[in-house]
Parts: sequence; C-alpha cells; structure tokens
Amino acid sequence: MKDEDSPDVTIQKARRDELPDILALLDECELPREGLAAHLSTTLVARSGNEIVGCSALELHEESALLRSVGVKSSSRSRGFYVQFQFCSFFPNPPCLSVWCVAHL
Repeated sequence: MKDEDSPDVTIQKARRDELPDILALLDECELPREGLAAHLSTTLVARSGNEIVGCSALELHEESALLRSVGVKSSSRSRGFYVQFQFCSFFPNPPCLSVWCVAHL
C-alpha cells in the first residue's frame, strides 16, 4: 500500500559502493553494523529517488538464515506506505528462501 503523496520506493540489491550509506543508516537506526560487509551480497536497499531510505539483509548459514539490518531512515517513517523486501525474487539460486520483510514507511 502506498500513499499518493509518497515518493516511489524501489527495492534493489545493494551495491558495494553503497556500503557507507547503508552503514550510516544502520547507525541512525541504532542497529549493529558489524559483519554487514560480509553479507552485502544478500542485502537489499529501498530507494526513494537516489536516496537509500531502507535496508534489510540476510545472513546465510548452512541450513538457516538470520534476517538482519532491517532499518528505515527516520525521515521516511510513518508516511503511510509499505515496502516489501522479497528476498526470493532477488536471490533465486537454491536454496531459495521464502522470506518477506515488510517495512511501514
């Protein structure tokens, strides 16, 4: 769901050059940043224009995964729309994880 006055938000795989912006977002959200760089290949970002307004990552283990680093920029919170991070769409190689993370912006 999206409020008509809200900007479009897109979900994409994180790029290596975006790591400083993602870490700054985690700092703003008071979330741990340690170890995220090792899991950047399974990190998604929510973008509004050129700005990263959200992030979420999977820390993959042998037969399980930890959902981590789910953050939304404070200026983008409570705007009345939702963003879905659907990891299976971005990381389809077996084992495909059916993980949904819904952030209310």
